[in-house]
Amino acid sequence: MRKKTKKDKRRILFSFVICCFLAGYLCVTTIESWSRIIHNKGIEKSLKDKQKKLLATEEILRSDITKLEDPDYAARYAREKFLYSGEGEIVFKFAK
Repeated sequence: MRKKTKKDKRRILFSFVICCFLAGYLCVTTIESWSRIIHNKGIEKSLKDKQKKLLATEEILRSDITKLEDPDYAARYAREKFLYSGEGEIVFKFAK
């Protein structure tokens, strides 16, 4: 077994420093990636909740469209919502 020279010691030190830099870089990028993943999961959850609310609103609006296609319902809705009156009717508005 031969004795380690200064050149060998420098080569080992250089390899160790390079390995430390690589390990540090990998740790930093891994932590950064995990942070982005966690952040994106939170955004995804809020967007899914918003999508559920929008789908429920869409369903309500679709049912309103179906109801408003019926002329009798449309006439009753207009009377209630916009205070229209039919012939011989008087509209009274009460404060709530």
